[in-house]
Amino acid sequence: MSFQELPPEIISLVIRFLTDNHSLSVFRLLRVDKRCFALALPIAKSLVFHTVRLDLCVNRRVGRQVARLCAQFQKANAFTCVRRLIIEGHFSFGRGSRDSYEWSPPSVSHFSSFSRDPQDSDESEEQNLVRKGWNQLHLQSFELRSIYAPTTDEHEYRLVTSPSLNTISPYYETNTPEGIRQKQAFLRILSLAPNLKAIYLNVKQNTSDVPAAGTYSRWSKFTQEQGEGPFHLAAIECLRVRHAYDPMPAATLEELAAYIDFSVLQTLDLTSPIQGEALEAWADHLHFLALQTLRLLLGTQMGRTGQAPDFYLKATRFLQSLPALSDVYLDEWHSQLPIGTLTQSHGPRLRKLSVAGLPWQCFTENDILQLGRHCPLLEKMSIPIRRTQGDAREVALYKALGTVRNLKFLDLVLDVSDPTLDQEHASIDPDWDDFDNQPANVNLGGINPSRNGHIRRLLINTLIDKQLACSILEVISAAKPQDAPLLERLSLSIQGQTRPAYFARCEFSHLVRLLSTEWTIERDIRHEHRNKVDARITMIPISRSFKMENQVKLGIVTFGEVFLWL
Repeated sequence: MSFQELPPEIISLVIRFLTDNHSLSVFRLLRVDKRCFALALPIAKSLVFHTVRLDLCVNRRVGRQVARLCAQFQKANAFTCVRRLIIEGHFSFGRGSRDSYEWSPPSVSHFSSFSRDPQDSDESEEQNLVRKGWNQLHLQSFELRSIYAPTTDEHEYRLVTSPSLNTISPYYETNTPEGIRQKQAFLRILSLAPNLKAIYLNVKQNTSDVPAAGTYSRWSKFTQEQGEGPFHLAAIECLRVRHAYDPMPAATLEELAAYIDFSVLQTLDLTSPIQGEALEAWADHLHFLALQTLRLLLGTQMGRTGQAPDFYLKATRFLQSLPALSDVYLDEWHSQLPIGTLTQSHGPRLRKLSVAGLPWQCFTENDILQLGRHCPLLEKMSIPIRRTQGDAREVALYKALGTVRNLKFLDLVLDVSDPTLDQEHASIDPDWDDFDNQPANVNLGGINPSRNGHIRRLLINTLIDKQLACSILEVISAAKPQDAPLLERLSLSIQGQTRPAYFARCEFSHLVRLLSTEWTIERDIRHEHRNKVDARITMIPISRSFKMENQVKLGIVTFGEVFLWL
């Protein structure tokens, strides 16, 4: 029986599977025959028209864009397929880095630059789009142009009170009068938007200028009704805060508690350095009863450097004050924040764990075994481990990963740092021969002189081929219980530093970037070939396009000489 002869119910199940795992194949089904075309067309339309973007530029008429889009949707009968309306415009302050683990909204700002001619205005068009079934509106870099006007702008009021408003990304600086007014207006908007679910907040605020929690009075101006108008706590599901200048103080979240119901918050994303006192205060005063996802930056304002020991005690206390989380992302992690404490508090519900460590900070075999012991649901993980030339210690780490029973997707960052280059009284490797003990032509940094043995060790740890990449997946898979889910995907990347702190000009890390290759090893999805894996390079070494003048800085004449150490 051919695929075309299968019952429509079976083909629909196949289409649903392809939608979740390989959406491009849905469009290929449209070309099989008329029967597959009819079954796949609704899904294909929902993929094509799910998200629609409007580009609001000074020299373009918004009304014409909307009219053209409406005509296209009318022709394709696709209005009911649209689920997200993205309004893009001019960024007042530039794009920030995008998050890898969730969708990031685009932008709308500077409405004052648009024509206010009723014939060219987008006011009626926005209502028309919402009426047509566009049920999500996302605004980024949103600022109120009527902040100093005697009356509230009607169009701005309709935007922030629209039932379709799902996401807003405000920006303000509290060291200017206008920024303070923008902040007050933003806090007022929280009680006016009935279905607001996500806030991506960008704040530029000096710690010395931060007022005590509750000192900002509720701003009643932004309303078209007499008096203060209705007020209620915003039922926000996702809150991301980025704080510039100084580490984030406790008041950053505590003052929002008067406007946001933190008991229903599901995702908290803190991607800026945080004061230890702030973590301690939040553990005592804020209650995140429904929190499921947490992203926490544990580094300092200087970047990629460790905190004082008492900071990690306060961070541990904050993590313990939270309910059991399903997704945890820790950036610039240090081993002084014990993984065992994290697994004991959040292990029973933990499904995704992503830890990016500071230089020299890696998971130990005991850390991984605790994940296997306390995290029965963990299926996706990204962690750093030490690479030690494939010796017994490294193999033990891979076998320990097999104890994480439900693990399906694993990203390993192999740390090839060589502590013997920067440790006082470091002993010379007894296995080195005369060639290894000779001084190297390349200065890798550190307080100890670089030797050929250091270069050889760096090359062995950094140069990973296809066979080695596949063997790592096989060792992990062999350590898993027979009835456990298979490891579906393994990603390997390399990092390394001479010193336990980040330095922009480090010859050791430069060589690592120069020679390392990132691999992705995936298991065959076909049922009869589940024991087969395929490895592919996802990032080639920069040596392929490396310029010769940079080799002089490394003390290397040709790449052929590098391999004398192998």
